[in-house]
Order: sequence, then C-alpha cells, then structure tokens
Amino acid sequence: MQVSGVVMWRRRPEWVHRVVMGDAMLAAPGGERRTLQGLAAAIWVVLDEPLTVEELTEDLRMLGDGTAPDPAVMVEALELMEHHGVVEQLDGGRSCTSE
Repeated sequence: MQVSGVVMWRRRPEWVHRVVMGDAMLAAPGGERRTLQGLAAAIWVVLDEPLTVEELTEDLRMLGDGTAPDPAVMVEALELMEHHGVVEQLDGGRSCTSE
C-alpha cells in the first residue's frame, strides 16, 4: 500500500520540552519560551514523531478516557500551534510499501 500526499504534523526540531504538572514547557535557542496547556500540551506530548490528524486523534483517544477529540478542533489547535512556531506541516507525508 502506498501512502503519499498526506499532511503530517511534527514538532519543530529547535524546541526542547519538559512536562511539568500537565503543562509542556518549551524552550528554543536564544531564550524563546512557550507554555502549552490543555489540548496543545497533549498534542505536543503525543507528537514525538510525525503524525496525521487522524493518528493524533486516535493516540489521544487511547491515552484519554476513550473519547476521541473532534478532528476539526485538532486541526484548529495544530494551526494555532503552527502560528506560534512550535509545530509544522510536512507535505507529502510518508511513503510506505507493503506487499
């Protein structure tokens, strides 16, 4: 099966983080800092490798109470996080072949 043209999201590599009391505390070179809370913190923690919105939603469902977040809300959160420079889209996604 070939998977291509899928939008995937990833953490921007310049950010390092620490989770403190449910918040993700981010720092970048030059002293820039961000604090992520709620859904944004959960997305950051799960996004340890590039994932699609669907994969992120499923991972958060499994980690939570079994209720999946609304994909539209996930996209809105990711776009806000992208606006603040902590995540980015990878166009073209990944290619995988299975026989």
